[in-house]
Amino acid sequence: MQISHYYNIHDVLQMKIQRQRRFPDLFRDINLRFSYFEVDHADNPSLIINIGKFKPQMPECKFVDHQYHVGDGYFYCRDKEKIAKWEFEISGIEDEVTTLNFDGSILGLHEIVYPHIFAQNMIGRFLIQYKLGLKNYFMIHAASVVKDGNAFVFAGRGGANKTSIIMDLVRNYDFTFQGDDWIVFKDNSIYSFPAHFQEFNFRANVLPSEHLRGNLDRFRLFQYLRRPFDYQNSGVKVQKDGKLKTLNILLKTNNEKLKIKKNVDKELIRNMLYYNNRIENNGTSLSMGLELKGISRYLLGYSFINPKNAFQRYWKDFHIAIERLLADVSCNIIEVPDKYDKSVTKEICSLFLDD
Repeated sequence: MQISHYYNIHDVLQMKIQRQRRFPDLFRDINLRFSYFEVDHADNPSLIINIGKFKPQMPECKFVDHQYHVGDGYFYCRDKEKIAKWEFEISGIEDEVTTLNFDGSILGLHEIVYPHIFAQNMIGRFLIQYKLGLKNYFMIHAASVVKDGNAFVFAGRGGANKTSIIMDLVRNYDFTFQGDDWIVFKDNSIYSFPAHFQEFNFRANVLPSEHLRGNLDRFRLFQYLRRPFDYQNSGVKVQKDGKLKTLNILLKTNNEKLKIKKNVDKELIRNMLYYNNRIENNGTSLSMGLELKGISRYLLGYSFINPKNAFQRYWKDFHIAIERLLADVSCNIIEVPDKYDKSVTKEICSLFLDD
């Protein structure tokens, strides 16, 4: 069965995902990670993602590394890793409308439980970043909450407790949620990007922290994800936008106590944000513990043939945009202790309230 989904991200980017569905959606929120932005129809999608069998276009191409077919605004390859294999092509890279065709398979339960997250996480998410960047909106790998119109952003690598901190700020300190994985910004305004929003609602409403404590929590999560879910009227409220007040880098440490370094050099923060995003493209998380390589190597293969391509310009524009973002805000580095508890969020919150 072929199904089409349409998305409108803050009236900036319209997108269409068309998928060939072989099994019923067991966990739709995980399988379709951008469901918060789903609409009935999009008249002019500038990003089209087709998931399922396809015939490669193969225009005039150069063959790179025995694997990549690279042309003018075009990329195709087949690849495999661990228990997964896939092929994809991107066309119209330099055009108004960019199209991703992706066909992949994973042995085991992934193929049944959430088969379409593969295309979205490995390739699709970066294409969203890229297409937003063309309109001077950029995404950063970070979490954000809003209070009194001010946005407080937390960036960091996996395991830095971004989600736990956001959960506690929302539950206990009257902050409003924007995102716990990625957010969007333009100039000094932060925009929401709730991915896997139903799953976040479960964690915020049921768990003491972001981490599942055992099989019972997993069972309850799966039950929760099977329910119908109204993304626009959920238990956790979403704030569309806010003006950036502080940007905080979270670093997980083996310390016993929280340490906060205030008003850190902005050049350092800018570079950390830049590389934080670059690192995210090196890997792909597909849930259930499966980690695969990311889109970075494909971008490099494309850039070998097209060294002045739009992807390279995107990264330059992104670096400049971060400089504008940080111009009039305070920047902190927060060293999170090895063992997280609610006292961490309390101390972080006092930093904001004191300001």
